[in-house]
Amino acid sequence: INHKYCVFLDEYLPFHPDWSLLNFKTVDPNEYYNTMNSFFNMIEKNGLKVIIAAHPKSDYQINTFEGRQIFKYKTNELVKNSHFTMAHMSSSINYSILHNKKVLFLITDAYKKIYKNTAYRTSQYFSSTLGEQLINCNDYSYIDISNTNIDQNSYLKYKYDYLTSKESESLKSSDILINFLKGIKAKKLAF
Repeated sequence: INHKYCVFLDEYLPFHPDWSLLNFKTVDPNEYYNTMNSFFNMIEKNGLKVIIAAHPKSDYQINTFEGRQIFKYKTNELVKNSHFTMAHMSSSINYSILHNKKVLFLITDAYKKIYKNTAYRTSQYFSSTLGEQLINCNDYSYIDISNTNIDQNSYLKYKYDYLTSKESESLKSSDILINFLKGIKAKKLAF
């Protein structure tokens, strides 16, 4: 990507398989994508391209996001090089936190209504915990996309509460596992 961009951390919201597995109602796809694209159009009018980091289970047609670039399995790289990120409640916001990227938490009227006791509350929690904006894409007046400052203390607290520890953050997962297994073996030999 050779232009300045922000990235939407897609959740394949209207079609995510977990919703049907849990027998949950979902947002109307046409209404949802029209609302999201309208919001993305506003951002692009301010000179910043919107890139879609597609959910791994998604199966998008080229026109779903009005021709915007859609990438699968590249979320970490997309976030790392982005101006800022946008999400509902995706676990991929962890990339935003690890790369110190601002996250705009997006909701719609339908999202708020249908997921009022589930996803909407999670979006509220993330927004509050990270000190970031919760934006209703059906009802916004102005979004300052030039301000990419984050609450560093909130991001660090989240990182150490949920993602890693100071003791293990520079270790490879394989090394942690091997050390753990060696510890079990040593305890077994002691008995």
